[in-house]
Amino acid sequence: SNLREDVIAQGADLAIRVGALDDSSMTSRGLGHAAIGLMAAPAYVARAPAIADPDDLQRHDWVVAAPLRQIRLTHRETGERYNQPLWGPALRGMVNDVELAGELASAGNGLLYSPLWACAPQLERGELVLVLPQWKADAHEISLVWPQRNVPARVRALIDLLLAFAQSDTRLQGQIPAPNADNRNL
Repeated sequence: SNLREDVIAQGADLAIRVGALDDSSMTSRGLGHAAIGLMAAPAYVARAPAIADPDDLQRHDWVVAAPLRQIRLTHRETGERYNQPLWGPALRGMVNDVELAGELASAGNGLLYSPLWACAPQLERGELVLVLPQWKADAHEISLVWPQRNVPARVRALIDLLLAFAQSDTRLQGQIPAPNADNRNL
């Protein structure tokens, strides 16, 4: 779910959190990070106004994958920062499913600012391409959190399984297979 549920109130043994952790009373372990990318379908890039720098983004149609409602970019060489809310008349659609947002963007409906793992198939097939590759989006930390100090064996087994999976999955280290070098190691 994109909602940040109260783990204790819900009676959950374990949760996966994306982003900054608010509750320091919970035990946590880092799983990795979700690299974020700015992308569009090649057909959209070909017909839309040119994108030379982030200020050009305001003239474009957008597909928004909630809860990513703020674009944050850093220039790879100069360190210059760009922050802009993803709202306004150019909003073509907002969905709470990042994979659906990837499908909408690959159909040419506008720019997409999304976790790269969610769009890996479209990036691999060339249905989406990165826009403004000289700018890097902030990554979002992914963590496991749990309320118990004495973790039941079944929960410990799941924690160990998830940690092992995260270490072996390059998507949780910000790497997405792609047809060209510009799409790797983001």
